[in-house]
Amino acid sequence: MSYEFGFDLEKLLIAENITKHELNLIRNPPIESVPLSISDKQLICFYLACDRDIDYSRKTIKIYYEFRRKETRIFSNLDVCCEEAKIFFQNHLYYISKSSENEGLCFFTIKSSKISVFNIEFLMKYSNILYEIFLHRNGPAKHYTLIIDLKFFTVKHLAKLNVSMLRKLFRYIQEAIPAKIKIFHFVNQPWFIQKGISIIQPLMKAELFELFQFHTDGSNLNLIGFPSAVLPSDYGGKLKSLEELHIANIQGMETYQNYFEAEEKQRFDFD
Repeated sequence: MSYEFGFDLEKLLIAENITKHELNLIRNPPIESVPLSISDKQLICFYLACDRDIDYSRKTIKIYYEFRRKETRIFSNLDVCCEEAKIFFQNHLYYISKSSENEGLCFFTIKSSKISVFNIEFLMKYSNILYEIFLHRNGPAKHYTLIIDLKFFTVKHLAKLNVSMLRKLFRYIQEAIPAKIKIFHFVNQPWFIQKGISIIQPLMKAELFELFQFHTDGSNLNLIGFPSAVLPSDYGGKLKSLEELHIANIQGMETYQNYFEAEEKQRFDFD
């Protein structure tokens, strides 16, 4: 499998009223240290994430590739079938979808309070893998709402947070990821939430923290404006449970191994 997303570019161009001329303005002149083989499908992901701003898109793309070449522990030698990956997906639930209006919705939670399987580095690595697979299958959404369930998050998890890795995570979200985040909803907030905020807030820009909203409950997300048609059953919705959606989400993941190997090679195709 070559490094090319599988979604229908022409369909997305029409739906979002974007022309190939706009994408060519991002591509040319060539961006320093950016692969010459970057495709229109990749470009449109950044263009939507950057509010259709040509210069902003070019800057973000440059940072994206610099980040991926530098942070090898997160983005290199990805193996979707390794034991580490299996353990991560057995202990975390992750589901991402998008509506007919092209709005993305992403759920994430840990399955239990078991501290030994919690690792920020793995979270970054495998969340990235699942997002890439989502892009390949579905194409980019205009923006994404993230719902992070803290039900099983304990003080011990807080103590295990890696500040250096968190700083990298927030920088990637703020400056490099080809996705526009609309809002973060943290549900089932624990009693020690202020302690957690005191750790993470200094690691990010004020504009990112302004997107964070905290909720004491998470059993019925209809109460904060989500229609039941897009929600898992355990969050007040009409879909299957989050665990069932997660299992469906990761099915066939092993077929993308060649894709990730090709993506890693592409990062250096800029000579």
